[in-house]
Amino acid sequence: MARAILFGTPVSSGIALGKVRIIHSAGTVDERHIQPADCANETERLLSAVAQVTADLQAACDQVPAGLSEQCDIIHAHIQLCQDPKLLGAAKKRICEQHICASWALGQTVEELCALFQSMNDAYLRERAQDIKAVSLRLQQRIAGTNLYKHDTCAPHILLAEDISPSDVLSLNPRVMQGLVTMEGGPTSHTAIVARSLHLPAVVGVTGLIDAVADGDFIIVDAISGSIYIAPDNDELVNFTTRQEEFGAWEHTVHANAALPAETLDGVRVAVQANMENTEESAAVLASGAEGVGLYRTEFAYLRSRSLPREEQLYEEYAAIVRRIAPQRVVFRTLDAGADKMLTSQMALKEPNPNLGLRGIRFCLRHREVFYPQLRALLRVAALGSVALMIPMVTGLQEVQEVRRMIVEVSQSLSAAGIEHDATVPLGVMIETPSAVLVADSLARECDFFSIGTNDLLCYTMAIDRSNKHVAYLHDPLHPAMVLSLKRVIDCAHREGIGVSVCGELSTDPYGLALLIGMGVDSVSASSSAVPAMKHMIRQLHAETCTDMAHSVLMSTDSAASGRMLRETLAQSLGEELTFHHTMLQTNG
Repeated sequence: MARAILFGTPVSSGIALGKVRIIHSAGTVDERHIQPADCANETERLLSAVAQVTADLQAACDQVPAGLSEQCDIIHAHIQLCQDPKLLGAAKKRICEQHICASWALGQTVEELCALFQSMNDAYLRERAQDIKAVSLRLQQRIAGTNLYKHDTCAPHILLAEDISPSDVLSLNPRVMQGLVTMEGGPTSHTAIVARSLHLPAVVGVTGLIDAVADGDFIIVDAISGSIYIAPDNDELVNFTTRQEEFGAWEHTVHANAALPAETLDGVRVAVQANMENTEESAAVLASGAEGVGLYRTEFAYLRSRSLPREEQLYEEYAAIVRRIAPQRVVFRTLDAGADKMLTSQMALKEPNPNLGLRGIRFCLRHREVFYPQLRALLRVAALGSVALMIPMVTGLQEVQEVRRMIVEVSQSLSAAGIEHDATVPLGVMIETPSAVLVADSLARECDFFSIGTNDLLCYTMAIDRSNKHVAYLHDPLHPAMVLSLKRVIDCAHREGIGVSVCGELSTDPYGLALLIGMGVDSVSASSSAVPAMKHMIRQLHAETCTDMAHSVLMSTDSAASGRMLRETLAQSLGEELTFHHTMLQTNG
């Protein structure tokens, strides 16, 4: 038996066996007061570090292998962050006003920025704090006169670290890495994205990792279940070597058949689409076999910019996506930002609980000077190809009706200016609040489609903060309230003849996907890396069996019993393949 087994979150599937190489973080921040006369020198130390780190990052970008242009974009984002006037301005202000050294001033500034991002509701945005920390670590090393990431090795190894940035991974010769394990990070962190693109088995969020493992230890990384076996015994080595071979063969089949339609064995077609955050992901979306884009998050143009993006900037971004994905449809989610997310546009408002404040469509209807340019850009791009608009954080019919009035107003303005556009673009809503579930029948009569955001819907239904470990036990997608909500929304949509999609984590879970098929969902969307496996699984299922499972779950008042039933039934349909899919559901209770 292994000396110890640790657990984390698998973010890039696979199994790795090998010796450990540990990358330690930089030491403590230098907390030193300075004399007023030294402020100029400390400011120069900070700016010199910025110049050195910029050069380091550019060098890392130059090493990116052909076909991995997405990684260059991530590194360029780190370069922009390194040079960000807001970050540097705040640090320089602390140096001059508080009379503290560059290292301390940078540390305080980064800590403040990270706290702001970590308080955000969107998981993707929360994990941007990891990017800030990664850039800060490089700057701190240069300020201190060190560079921890120049210890290259040709020996194959599994890399362990508290946290590591994409540029660090590329600086450390990814060709000899067998796997990646970190204490920090999450599924949407840039480190996770890089791991998936390099096909590195990766597990993040492993508590106690650095204390439990020493350089040179032999470990097994099971990046399917999220388990780390330290000093495994011979039986475990044999078992996981076999499992590694089986997973590799399965993964090859999944990707080889990615272009095949997702149709169940009894002829029910389910559209599997991709979620996107930026234009650089289009190549991965096309390669995944996705049938269009079910969710394009538009807020990142606002977060990247130090001022509000202009209509023309938005139009160019959206047009690039539509042209690349054509003839498939792209569903653009209108700005899903609250007062807590508009930091770089300097629009932050102090709200005691931003997650229950001006989020999504509430924010846009309050700040129409922000919303109008986006609507103009979206109506213009709708004339270029297959496009749909989707409104987030809807709670009632009046919000949808108001957006329709704004679309008419924008269309009249564009027509008067002789600008080509399409005002008949389909308009849908995100169902992610309990109130939207309860009025889904009236919403369905006003909308062209529904998309269920299961992540937020679960949190609002169960009244939980998903980042709060004390209520993690309530994060249960099989809770009767959640299951009945899903079924109500799907039925209301179909009674009015409109389609319904699911774009949350539940759709990537094997048990959740089977349940949704059984409830009659028309399409699902997920990150492009998950699409091939989802399509492959659908092709192994009978829709009739899924319907029977859904009926049993809907009749149950015990979510643990529902989980066991789903596991037993799917095991009969998928066999050993079921273990190659990651699940967030408790199916063994």
